Amino acid sequence: VEVGQSLLWGPTPEGGFSPVRVTCIQRSHVPVRQIAPGQTATLALQSTAPGLPHSGSKQALLTAAAVAQAAAAEAAAREA
Repeated sequence: VEVGQSLLWGPTPEGGFSPVRVTCIQRSHVPVRQIAPGQTATLALQSTAPGLPHSGSKQALLTAAAVAQAAAAEAAAREA
């Protein structure tokens, strides 16, 4: 996962996913450009969908492995 990467955030209460962009990654309060599988980091996310309310950045504590798994599932869903 790296700064500037697009991800899907969810599920929403309606069961969907919202597109977001990674605007900042921090490990132990230190900004980094990317994280690798197995690393834990704090991500600042910005909504990228038109028409969605922009309530500021969302922050999430995720493992890179979980994000990589979600990205692989997203890619598989697009191919189907």
